[in-house]
Amino acid sequence: MNQQNIADHDQQLKKHLIRGKILNIEVFNINTDYYVFNNDAFWLFDGGIHIQLEHGGFGWGWNYDETLFAYSMQKHIKEFLSPNYVQVKNDTFPGISVLLESAIQDVEIKWEYYQDINEEFEAIGEKIYFPLEVILHFENGPHLQLAVIAFEMPNDSFEMSNPTYSIDGELHINFNDVIPIKNVNAD
Repeated sequence: MNQQNIADHDQQLKKHLIRGKILNIEVFNINTDYYVFNNDAFWLFDGGIHIQLEHGGFGWGWNYDETLFAYSMQKHIKEFLSPNYVQVKNDTFPGISVLLESAIQDVEIKWEYYQDINEEFEAIGEKIYFPLEVILHFENGPHLQLAVIAFEMPNDSFEMSNPTYSIDGELHINFNDVIPIKNVNAD
């Protein structure tokens, strides 16, 4: 993976997010159902999240046209979600509400890229970079883990296991906890 391009994307997104004060958080889901593992802190969605900052926003979600997760620092996430998205009520996330009016102090990002291929399966065109995970650290200690993951739920239990990063997985939102996620495509 080209480390210089990743560093450029990393620096650009961090510059956009750090010191930004959260004005609003909106979560969208393609389906009416979603996974709740902890009512105050841990959810999985087929959709996206838009974080409105004083100086812009950060949207990350399922790009309906590209059939993968994409992010934007300019457009609202609604512009590339499925036309059938449902906005999840903010009272669904009582823990996250404490982040409103808080400033982002630090950001950790894990990146990946994709590239189109030709008929001979050779990479062509430019690399398109996207985050697999974004962890926002706020003033006074709270943090928010956002990631795109695939996971297992063995034996019809309601316990998530074996989370791995996945460009076409679920949007993982975790407040004040960071779960370890495997990168099955690591070099």
